[in-house]
Amino acid sequence: MRHTDFYSLHKKLDEQAREELIAAIRAHGGEYTFIHFDEDGEYDDQERNEAPIIMAGTHSMDNYEDFYISRVELQDDKYLNVYGFPKEGWADEMELDCFAHGHLEYIIDEIPETDSVKSVTTMPPAPILILSPEDVECVGYNPNMTVSQFNELKRLMEKSFEWNMDIYWDALRQACENLGIEPLNKSDEDEED
Repeated sequence: MRHTDFYSLHKKLDEQAREELIAAIRAHGGEYTFIHFDEDGEYDDQERNEAPIIMAGTHSMDNYEDFYISRVELQDDKYLNVYGFPKEGWADEMELDCFAHGHLEYIIDEIPETDSVKSVTTMPPAPILILSPEDVECVGYNPNMTVSQFNELKRLMEKSFEWNMDIYWDALRQACENLGIEPLNKSDEDEED
């Protein structure tokens, strides 16, 4: 059965999270450390307990595991390096390169603002609008239109659609009316005008 390509959507969101994490690390001079170690290799339990925990792994691991994130750094001011320790069975710090969808944002949540950077929010991906002739017919307009009309209708819908499905149908009716698309159920009064 056909369905939305959710994998592609997850990939786009993960890429946006990666870019925002890079911006957050850049705001802190290229590295942010959650768990500090002293010269004897000891760490503070409170720091560990407050460090973000994400599902991640390395290419050599078969499955994701929960990791305490110890630090994040930028290499050459653009390549993201994330380090952590397995939550179960504390071991040596590992560089992580595989992340469960949606987990990079948990790291960003724990990075504080700086004096100059309060937000690393980027513009969300453009909304995906799937408009069909059946939708046009559903709101009472003739779905038989030119390609130019259909493209203009889609443009008008994208402009007014605000991810609130309650307004979708009203916006579609208004866009059809604005373009002069013929209503399916014209009254006698409409024909006289």
